[in-house]
Amino acid sequence: DLVKEVVDTGTFTPWRLPPEQEVHLASADLAGKLCHKTRHVWALCPLKGLHFFQDRIPFSPEAGVQVRPATRQVMDDFFSKFQHDFLSEDEVPFNADSVIDLDLSLSSTGIESVDFLYPSSDDADIARQVAAVLDRFKWSAAVTHGPHGIFEEGPVVIGGPSGWRGRTLRRGVPMTGTHARGLVQVLPHTTERIIDHLKRLKEAQRQLNSEDLDQALWHFGRACNAVLARDILLESVIGLEMLLVPDAGDSTYKFSLHGSAILSDEDSPNIVKELSDLYASRSRLAHGGREGQTEQDRARRARWLLAKTIWGIVVGINEGALRVAATKGNVAKAVKEMVLRTVQAAAVGRHRGES
Repeated sequence: DLVKEVVDTGTFTPWRLPPEQEVHLASADLAGKLCHKTRHVWALCPLKGLHFFQDRIPFSPEAGVQVRPATRQVMDDFFSKFQHDFLSEDEVPFNADSVIDLDLSLSSTGIESVDFLYPSSDDADIARQVAAVLDRFKWSAAVTHGPHGIFEEGPVVIGGPSGWRGRTLRRGVPMTGTHARGLVQVLPHTTERIIDHLKRLKEAQRQLNSEDLDQALWHFGRACNAVLARDILLESVIGLEMLLVPDAGDSTYKFSLHGSAILSDEDSPNIVKELSDLYASRSRLAHGGREGQTEQDRARRARWLLAKTIWGIVVGINEGALRVAATKGNVAKAVKEMVLRTVQAAAVGRHRGES
């Protein structure tokens, strides 16, 4: 508050105590850390490529998360507090278009403010939870804006009201312009869609009662932060594989067949062959093969198909097409069961027609 007052007004009130609410919050956070119970965590991350147009009002994609434009006042306050957290090569904070602000209550049973179950036993777990929030937001923005809806993530500053500071989380590349990305626009109708995607994701995760979607989102987040085509493709196809291939056997066949069932509305003349080719590229790269000249486009395509597959699975769970309760939360097994059910229904219908 003192730094903000100096930045906003050019002066400060001497010997001023923080509001009583902040004192209680800091005390509770310190007690929670010592007793391994509920802790309060904040995190700030500058973003490049996510632009506010027309309506520059901040919006909240989910509870405890706010996205706001990187106005001069916002960034002056940001740098006044955290200038020592940046390295000389960091460019994203100094060219940020927006800032995402997290304010979360964490407990031994999870993030209370967003209804997710994760342990918070140490600083590494807290960083992982913060990263998961960022990955969910990136995914919802990508599904909203399409294949080019990717923006760059700067250093993530993490701390708590008691003065605790976590290690600055660096997942992306410090140089701006390292990713080929489209322009992600923050407009009223797009914010509504982003919020709706996240609400449906949480609804599906509550029914799922497993970490399958969380793991897929983690791979998607890594694919967003990666620069090399091979890394983007590997992370994307690994995420797809864990959602589509339930057991041993002809993995390429299952990968392409199950994927085409989830991506039935994808605008591709032959989605089965495309998925098969992506799986072959993943195998080649994983075993030391080299990138081809068109690998960058293929990698971005794989990342988009992962984002859309996650969305298709979310819709399938919420609408009852994917019966995850019967598979004890195993998404890939639920996809396999859905495909078999569809084939059987088609066979029965054909038999009746012939009769």
